Amino acid sequence: MPEVERTTGLKKSTIYLLIKQSQFPSPISLGGRASGWLLSEINQWKAERIAISRGQ
Repeated sequence: MPEVERTTGLKKSTIYLLIKQSQFPSPISLGGRASGWLLSEINQWKAERIAISRGQ
């Protein structure tokens, strides 16, 4: 989660809110209580946000 927060500039609560609203990639279970995200999905999400902000 700290890496996702650094990469996106969002806080944990905002990330989970966006996941709930289907506006952010869902985490992947790594087993037990561990989870993570695919960097490619995070980068795609960022690229989409950039395109939206620039009216593309």
